[in-house]
This record gives sequence, C-alpha cells and structure tokens, in this order.
Amino acid sequence: YNPGTPAHIKSWESYNEFENFTIKNNVFDRATQYMLQINSAYRTYLPEVSGNTYIQTYGAKLMQYGVGSCTNYNYEKTAPVIIKHVLGDADAKVYFVK
Repeated sequence: YNPGTPAHIKSWESYNEFENFTIKNNVFDRATQYMLQINSAYRTYLPEVSGNTYIQTYGAKLMQYGVGSCTNYNYEKTAPVIIKHVLGDADAKVYFVK
C-alpha cells in the first residue's frame, strides 16, 4: 500500500502478468493522482480497455501506462485522443470538470 500514488486501476510498479482481461464499462470519476496506472512487461499483458467513462479535472493526471517504464499522461485537451489511441478505448466518454 502506498498512499502517495493512488489510482482507480493500479498494477503497482510490478509487471502485470495477466492475459486476456478487460477493463470495460466502468466510471472513473476524479482521482487524486492517476486514474489508471498500468505497467506490464509485454504488450500481450496489457488489458483490453473499452466503453469506460472518464471524469477528471482539466490538467490533473490521467494515467501512467505502458510496457517497461510507464509513460505519464495528463488530463488535458488531448485526453480523448490518448484514451482512444493509447488505451484503445474507442467508445470512451470523456468529461472535464472544474
């Protein structure tokens, strides 16, 4: 447990070794840090992500995501494109709040 790095979905800093799992139809509503923190050793271990709703304050943290070392993404005007192309969540609903 690390209270300094909370996330709605978190793989910690260890490499996820699961295959064929989905993060689908969830509502991720404002995280104090990253909404998602997903890191894996291989692309095949990354989850399928679809149909989720993302609600976050503009300029806040969106996610750490990737194979090997994570790339950091913020919740800015490019968030819908990042969610679609990096996560593959083409059906995502993205909302900005104050």
